[in-house]
Amino acid sequence: MKNVLKNKKVVISTVAGIALIALIFTAIFVSTQQDKRISLKKDVVVVELGDEVSLDAKDYLDTDDKSILSKTKVSTNAKKVDGIVPVGDYKVDLKYGDELLTQKVQVKDTTSPVFKDPKAKVEVDREFDGDLATNFSAEDLSEVKITIDSKDVDLNKAGSYKAKAIATDKYKNKTEQAFEVVVGEKSKAEKEAEEKEKAEAENKQTETSNNGSQGSTTGNASNGTAGTTGGNNNGTAGTTGGGTQTPVPSNPNVPNACTFIKWNNVGNSGKVFTEYNFWDDNDYELMEIWALNNQPSWSNTFTIYSIDDNCGNVGTTINWETN
Repeated sequence: MKNVLKNKKVVISTVAGIALIALIFTAIFVSTQQDKRISLKKDVVVVELGDEVSLDAKDYLDTDDKSILSKTKVSTNAKKVDGIVPVGDYKVDLKYGDELLTQKVQVKDTTSPVFKDPKAKVEVDREFDGDLATNFSAEDLSEVKITIDSKDVDLNKAGSYKAKAIATDKYKNKTEQAFEVVVGEKSKAEKEAEEKEKAEAENKQTETSNNGSQGSTTGNASNGTAGTTGGNNNGTAGTTGGGTQTPVPSNPNVPNACTFIKWNNVGNSGKVFTEYNFWDDNDYELMEIWALNNQPSWSNTFTIYSIDDNCGNVGTTINWETN
């Protein structure tokens, strides 16, 4: 009987000891929690690319205590590149007294690109082989690529079609812009051929006009002294010819425009200098040397004179002469 009572006392003593230890640990834990005066609002704070990573304690700490907020020191490892903090993971350290908390911060790009001056219509030649994307541009803080959805466009057939420009940035944010593609009746090659044919016809008309309007270079020797150099690009007859000179009729069909003034049609040598200065002695000497080296057998002399067109372009030409 005495042994049974003794065992009961041992068990009661052991249970009491365990309870006491648990009570002590609970007291320590509660005390520790009470001493811990700052905590974070969130595990992770997300910041949009282009925004500032805050250094204000109230944006991170779960407290309204102005005394704690004002005495908390805040620092971060987030550094700006070209004026903004790049996309990535960073940390913000918050220190209040002996307590130190670290806030995780993620900078992300979730903003879609914005088209700059978007076009509602793009016109191209038939058989166009270029890139429609060159007609569009977009703005974004990240690198942007523009692609065109033109699956419904037939560039080999004239007509109007619907297409879509898509601007996608490095982080897969995208913006779409619908537009119309107008394919012309003629191809680029056909247009170039027509323009070439038109230019050749204009050149031919100009040559005929200039040759017909060039003044006489010699007067009638039987009536007086032979004339000096005649004809400039305005079609004026020789200035001092002794003989009778026939007026040159004007050509009303030739417009008075620079495009119809062709340097190589002025002067019978077919040579025009635009890089030499008529009034510069050195340049003049170079032109004389050219004339002497290229003078035809039938010419006894030559004249060097300044020419200009109705747009103010100035040049110098050579005119072969005979006595």
